[in-house]
Amino acid sequence: MNSCQKEISFENSGSFSAGSLQSDGAGACLPKTVAGSYVEGVALKADSNYIEVQVNVAQAGSYTINTDTVNGIYFRVTGVFTTAGISTVRVRGNGTPLVSGIHNFIVSYDSTECTIVLTTLPAGTPAPVLSDYFPRTANSNWSYEFDDDPNDSLYVRTTSATITISGNVYNIFEWTDSADSFDEYGKFRKDEGNYYSYADMGEYFGFDNSIPMEYIFLKDDVPVNTSWQTATINGATTSGTVPIRIVFTIVEKDVTVNIGGTPYDSTIVLTEKYEVFTGASWIDVTDIIGYYKIYYAKNIGMIKQDFYYEDGNPDPPLYYKGYIRRYQVF
Repeated sequence: MNSCQKEISFENSGSFSAGSLQSDGAGACLPKTVAGSYVEGVALKADSNYIEVQVNVAQAGSYTINTDTVNGIYFRVTGVFTTAGISTVRVRGNGTPLVSGIHNFIVSYDSTECTIVLTTLPAGTPAPVLSDYFPRTANSNWSYEFDDDPNDSLYVRTTSATITISGNVYNIFEWTDSADSFDEYGKFRKDEGNYYSYADMGEYFGFDNSIPMEYIFLKDDVPVNTSWQTATINGATTSGTVPIRIVFTIVEKDVTVNIGGTPYDSTIVLTEKYEVFTGASWIDVTDIIGYYKIYYAKNIGMIKQDFYYEDGNPDPPLYYKGYIRRYQVF
């Protein structure tokens, strides 16, 4: 749950990108990703209803990728390609499906097109039952121990309170290491397979400026080796601005992890690493900052968190470990 992000800003001279959508021999978009459920009469959610397409960028610049409007819905995104080459782009859905059935959408970028096929379910179809790798139900609680020291522990609990930020509703967590008083642990929400945190990333990284932002810290519906990045966090220091971002990667999935003799199955394991923008490219700074390896068990939550660090070492050793002692999920 340690993560960060900030919108990266590129000054664009007004140039437009050029390139082509990637498609198979039949004209279907690659990689043919359609995310979210589509039900007659149910409005789409931009965070969970989207398509992903691949673009071969020939010239960097501003871009728009969109579809035609079919059955009351369409997909559209704008942005900036900063480099040439193959890029995967998420195109978010808008509107409300009018009727159930199978519909074809034409995706357009530059002067190229490809097709996406989408199935809309009948009205009243229940949403799929999704497992939860980070429960947020009120009064659920977890205790963690660090470095095998029973006196070095942390107690985390959910509250019944919520907060709405930019239209999104977050559950509020609290923590204590003494049971005398509680401090806020974080604000969290889930939208289908994406788990979000809203936090001050300036405070998290120790920057001089406040950087409140939302970022995805976990995905439960993607395969092993999937990576995603936060947006750029432009941190202020006495030496100037440091553009930094977090890179998350799923390194294991559906594995069993033993902690204190207790097996936790259906576990997702991810790494949380950090990159700094040098003005020309992003570079990994593991040998300076270190990195986290975090374990999430289905319907339990975070069960283990390891931090690896040794200054100057690109493959640092384990620096400290935290793991679950007990939990109660309501």
